[in-house]
Amino acid sequence: MQMRIIAALLALSLLACPLWASGFNVTGKWVSTAMGAKLKVNVEQHGNKISGVAFVYPLVGKKLTYHFSGIVKGTDVFASHHQGHSFSGRLTSRGLLEGVVHTRQGHQIAISAHRR
Repeated sequence: MQMRIIAALLALSLLACPLWASGFNVTGKWVSTAMGAKLKVNVEQHGNKISGVAFVYPLVGKKLTYHFSGIVKGTDVFASHHQGHSFSGRLTSRGLLEGVVHTRQGHQIAISAHRR
């Protein structure tokens, strides 16, 4: 379960990238939920590169923290966490960041985030 939460955080973080590609600055706070956990992601953008930190608040247990980095190509976003998880997604016309987190164990977690 912890790996899925990590993947969800990474996905949310990566999803923030497409907004910049559409002329928006994705620096800021993004929120979502995945598998019952609340996700809060802080993103900083510099050119086409992003970095940030994702916080996962599981229903049971303490807060988990994950740092990530990635790039934006058009509306496509790619990001990764040093433990081997990755995210690929894009900005939708509705302003949502949507994509899939791929864990190093092969799990896939769909993410849809909005800006706070």
